[in-house]
Amino acid sequence: MTKHSKLYALLREPLFHFLLIGIGIFILFSQIKTSDDNNNQQIIITKTKIDTLANAFFKAKGRPPTAEEMKKQLEYDIREQVLYREAMAMGLDKDDMIIRRRLAQKMKYLFNDLSVVDKPSEAELKKFLSEHPSKFIKPATISFSQVYLDPKEHGTNLEEDAQDLLEELRTTTVKDTISFGDRSLLPYDFSNERKSDIISMFGKAFTEQAFTSVIDVWSGPFESAYGIHLIYIHKRTEARLAPLSEMRERVEREWMRFKQDQANEVFYQSLYQHYEIIVDDEVLKDANISAK
Repeated sequence: MTKHSKLYALLREPLFHFLLIGIGIFILFSQIKTSDDNNNQQIIITKTKIDTLANAFFKAKGRPPTAEEMKKQLEYDIREQVLYREAMAMGLDKDDMIIRRRLAQKMKYLFNDLSVVDKPSEAELKKFLSEHPSKFIKPATISFSQVYLDPKEHGTNLEEDAQDLLEELRTTTVKDTISFGDRSLLPYDFSNERKSDIISMFGKAFTEQAFTSVIDVWSGPFESAYGIHLIYIHKRTEARLAPLSEMRERVEREWMRFKQDQANEVFYQSLYQHYEIIVDDEVLKDANISAK
């Protein structure tokens, strides 16, 4: 690889962008702090601020504010700024878990807004797909109809009645079998349902039987927490890793998110290195943790 190619590759690397952005932010923050110290007593009302308040009112009420309503909005905003600045000056934000979480969340949003992640190439997407197959496996699915038998209705004859009904279903010429069996709040038809969803509804034993039974024939009886079921499987698909061509947008989204997370972690580590983490020995002893 030539020096020019290496330089181009470096310039495209989002982690490199974040390091540059991090340096810029520290410089900007230091300048803003000095400016804030000099102008902390000033509250400047700009046209942008007025427009922002008017737009917020419109979104909430569905109409523009009147002059009197706009005046009240502005008074409330000024009051909020005054109280906020005084609270900060008094240190009321210190050790407040809710405020800390909100500010940390805003920093995360800042990381995301500042990141520059270019569109991935075909080779990058293929490599990402091969390295993270579990993210993109299409789950097994099944489509079937079910006839239900209520144990309370059949008592000790439940198993015998289920076998008789199964034989009737297999030999009947009636296409609509929805009226067979007992009444139930369960759906009669299930279409392209994921295996995990069938497990959560009918249980693992029922699902394993359904996913191994013969297609296009009535099968059973299968037991669930509801009672006994006879099922007709229309279609079934196995879990599989689809090719890139079938899920390009999804793979690209995951790739972008992965690169974003990588860049965010580098940015965080660059900030973390400026802090010394000190854990009291008693805390370490009681919690059995390390200061790493």
